[in-house]
Order: sequence, then structure tokens, then C-alpha cells
Amino acid sequence: MAPSDEQYAPLRLEDEFEDEKDVGSSEDGGERSAEGCRWCKGELRQTRTSNFSKLHIALAVLITIAVFFLGYATNILVTSRQGQKAQTYSTEFKPARPAAELEQVRFTGSAQFDDEGEPFFDYAEDQVLYTGTPTKAMDRAWNKLIKHRYFLIDDSEAREAWGPDYEQYYRYPDTEKRKGGYVAGLDVLHTLHCVNMLRKALYKDYYKEHNHGSKKFQQYHIDHCLDIVRQNIQCNSDLTLIPTRWWDGMGKNGRNFIDSDQVHTCRNFGKIREWAYNKWNHSHRVGNKHLPPVDLHRHIENSQHVEEGDD
Repeated sequence: MAPSDEQYAPLRLEDEFEDEKDVGSSEDGGERSAEGCRWCKGELRQTRTSNFSKLHIALAVLITIAVFFLGYATNILVTSRQGQKAQTYSTEFKPARPAAELEQVRFTGSAQFDDEGEPFFDYAEDQVLYTGTPTKAMDRAWNKLIKHRYFLIDDSEAREAWGPDYEQYYRYPDTEKRKGGYVAGLDVLHTLHCVNMLRKALYKDYYKEHNHGSKKFQQYHIDHCLDIVRQNIQCNSDLTLIPTRWWDGMGKNGRNFIDSDQVHTCRNFGKIREWAYNKWNHSHRVGNKHLPPVDLHRHIENSQHVEEGDD
């Protein structure tokens, strides 16, 4: 599976070094005879010149080595992040951790303003759009992000992920054709689903056929998704610094507004999405994940694989 279309830009690091100027020490003022002084000063000048040259060369070599290693270390710290394994945590699904790699991504979607102060987006012509007036192409783009996000895990994986009380969670029933398992999905895909649900809520008329359940449930779903997104943002707490730009057309006298198109260090979503899809596709397909649980003692025969629901 190809990674999602992102805008990338390398970081520029400009390290400036100022040359240090060595200041010679003052000459000693000893009393000597005229002849002795002439010889003495000549020797002192020769010795000092020789020592100064050696010191200057040594300092130059040390500075050159320091600059080389500083530049080398800086290059490693920055460029090696592309494809470098990202830090993972004990709360994350262990089999998925190897898919976590770092990449640098320049965000898009920062507002631009015309001379009248009206906002607009300056997207590239070939950029995939996930917001705005709904289209079939936009829905396909979202499906590529979140479709087939649920897969099955076995008892040992469930125990490791959720602890000794893992049996409290829903287990997809065994059938004659395949073994069941615990229904699970990566939280990043569930959170993206929530963002998509909030997007659809802005265009209820267009997506009215997708409004499942009672009005009370629909409102719950929106509130649930809002709070999930809030918690995820707080959990990740991105420290990337966001500047502002001045726009003369805004307001009566102009005003500043954030420029969110900055470079972030991210996990490579394409790698993670590919891992989740492969987990779903290789005999772990959930199909209808709302089949009754095993403890109801219902034997499900010839279960059909239907599209996943919106939860």
C-alpha cells in the first residue's frame, strides 16, 4: 500500500561559526645591555612567533575537528529521522511497534487571506482533499485512510495487550470456516474515523443515508468523537512551534493569524496503515463485527463478510 500523500520539506540547519582571533601577549620589559637586548629580543620574537604559529595551527586543527563532528552529529540527528524507528510504549500493540518509523512532514491547510480579508486555501493541484464540499473522490480518500481498520487478535495477544481481564472484551465467534478472535483496531484509525464522522456531521443533508440509529445516538456519536479527538491531541502534545503572519486585509487595520504549515516530526502513517491493512487481510478479516459474542452459545455458520459499521 502506498503511503498517504503528504507534503514534505527538508529542514534547513545553518550553523554559523565565528573565527576567534588570538591576541598576542605583551613583551616583558627586562633591563638588558644594548647588544644583549638586540639578541634577546630577536630570540624572543623568534620563539614567540614559533609558539604562536604552533598554537594557531593547533587551535585551527581543533576548531576544524570540532566543526566537522558538530556538523556530522547535526546531520545524523536531522537526516536520520527519515525512516528511523520511532519510540514506542508498553501501552501500544506490540506486533505493530516495528511499523512505527519517523518522518518529517510539512503540514498543509494554513489559511491564506486576500486583500479583502477573505480566507482561502492554497493547495497544490494534485493534493488529496479531505475537507470541504463533499465529493465521491473525497469519500474514497477517507475510505483509504480508515476502511478495514478492525482485525482479530488471538487470546495471547489480547492478554498481553489488555491484561488478565481481557476476556471481558468482545470476541468474534469461531465458525466452521475460520477461527474467531478478539475484535480490535489501532487507535489512530479510530480517531481518524471520529474526525470523518465530525466532517460528515457538517454536511448532514449529503450524508443523511449514513445517519444510523436514533437522533440521540447520533448526537452521542458526535460528542464521543469530539472528546476522543480532544484526548488524543492532549495525549500527543505536539511541541512544534507555530508562528503567525500579518495580513493587511484582515479587520480594519490588519491582524496576525497562525501559519500552521510547519514541519513536524511524525510517525510514518503510511507504514502503520499498511501494517493494519495486512493484519486485516491475512485471515484476520472481521467481516460483520456485530455478530453475537461467544458466551451467548450461538454457533454462527457460514458468516458473511460485510462492510464494517460506523463506530
